[in-house]
Amino acid sequence: MLTWVFIAFTIVVSVAGQLLLKAGMNAAGSVDQIGQLFSGHYLSRVACTWQVWVGLCMYALGALSWLVVLSRENLTSAYPFLGLIYILILVTGHWILGEPTQWWQVAGTVLVAIGVVLVARG
Repeated sequence: MLTWVFIAFTIVVSVAGQLLLKAGMNAAGSVDQIGQLFSGHYLSRVACTWQVWVGLCMYALGALSWLVVLSRENLTSAYPFLGLIYILILVTGHWILGEPTQWWQVAGTVLVAIGVVLVARG
């Protein structure tokens, strides 16, 4: 039972981390050229964005939680559940960030969900 709690926690903090990273990068502005990514001005904008820092912390928490899962469960059994991240990102990206969703994204996400269900039954 405890393993499932850590799997769920990993999924939730991963989704939250992605949403925060996206919000932070929206605030920092888009990278138009790869060289811009390494400019001091752009890096300072990114570094001053709290959402990026909190998002990275969420990723670190998710990684620690995932290490607990890996210590308790077979990788081939646990890893497919991370597919739930795709589903939650599609939903939260649409509802929270207002991103458009296309039918093929929904179809692909449904296929991922079917795969997760099949693995969970096994």
